[in-house]
Amino acid sequence: MGLEQKVLNALVIDDNPGVLGLVQALLTAHGVTYASFSTCEEGLAHFLKNPPLYDLVITDLNQSPTSGADVALKVKDCSQGKIPVYIITGGADAALIELAKRYAGEKRIIYKPFKNEKFKDIIDEVRRFKDEVGQPSQL
Repeated sequence: MGLEQKVLNALVIDDNPGVLGLVQALLTAHGVTYASFSTCEEGLAHFLKNPPLYDLVITDLNQSPTSGADVALKVKDCSQGKIPVYIITGGADAALIELAKRYAGEKRIIYKPFKNEKFKDIIDEVRRFKDEVGQPSQL
């Protein structure tokens, strides 16, 4: 199956409606379906009930009381590292950014402002990752 044929399903978490809408539009433009939540608590609770539904998670870093780094750690543990987490930040505490890099990976931090090309690269990366780990989406 070619990269362009895979349908991916994303979990998206962001408390900023403008950023959430932009991420949704970019995912839709690249053929990715999604479920979205405005808090890490809601998104994480949904994910933990349905982990096989998702191929990737995109979350805002700077949320409270649960941060995007917390989400990344829980998703990583729950999926045994088979579901990549991308963390969006416009600037946060340096220690929180370092934690996010540790849990999600340095290359999976998305700095604002971001462009369509960044999401195309992410989607292509996830498709390649799914080919390697052999875990197709369940939707």
